Amino acid sequence: MKSLANYIFFLILTLFCSQTCIINIPSVAAITSMKPGDPVEKKLWIANPNTPILNSSGLLTLDSAGTLKITSGGKTVVNIATPLLTGSLIARFQDSGNFVVQDETRNRTLWQSFDHPTSCLLPGMKLGYNLTTRQNWTLTSWLVSSTIPASGAFTLSLEAIQDAFQLVVSRRGEVYWTSGAWNNQGFPFLPSFRDSATTYQYNLNLESGTDGMFFQFEATKGSFPSLELFSDGAIAAGDGSIYTRYNKFCYGYGGDDGCVSSQLPECRKDSDKFEQKRGDFIDLSGTTTSIL
Repeated sequence: MKSLANYIFFLILTLFCSQTCIINIPSVAAITSMKPGDPVEKKLWIANPNTPILNSSGLLTLDSAGTLKITSGGKTVVNIATPLLTGSLIARFQDSGNFVVQDETRNRTLWQSFDHPTSCLLPGMKLGYNLTTRQNWTLTSWLVSSTIPASGAFTLSLEAIQDAFQLVVSRRGEVYWTSGAWNNQGFPFLPSFRDSATTYQYNLNLESGTDGMFFQFEATKGSFPSLELFSDGAIAAGDGSIYTRYNKFCYGYGGDDGCVSSQLPECRKDSDKFEQKRGDFIDLSGTTTSIL
């Protein structure tokens, strides 16, 4: 993995300890990236998307047994138990954006955030599964992109469909969109992967064997691509450019854009589509906001 010199990665929590250490943390523990000169931060990985800490009492600890915990008010919010080993344990943030717990004595990684993706896929991360370790790598959308990191309705996975490997977006467990069959160059319904005119360039790789399969990509020179699964099921680049070809939604009618056919209510016609007109929501402060 090359050094990503054009981007700054930082972890809201950073710790180095051989016994037990405690630090204060905010409501969400997140890995964030920022490009020098660009004030916009992008959260790439969330430790506790569904268990936010609603006050300032959050603590993160790493003990000599290799257990990484986030606690709040005496209750455990996140508990990551690594294999019980003796030696010098360290939690390290790598240049790739990977947060790891390592046994320095044996030079062994005990746990890594790359094995537990949330909504973003970075160079070197995987989508797929390993039958030997029973590790499954999938993306899960935020409930509301950029604002509410709780698990949303959509997941992105790599699946074997009709003897072909495809990326699959599912909505609440039902197949919503497929990428088309992998052809050693990319996926038919994600043409921007191979488009030299796009902002980011991808070196794609798909490997399969008796113990599983996975898809990943690497960064080319001068580029740091990422993939994000938005809360509406769209697949986007690191700058927010949409890669999926359908227009806003898949309505269950099928088509040549990857949208799959689904069982529709009898009251719906093939030409029926939804259009947002107006709505209101109330945030945690109790303020009502209108959506036009």
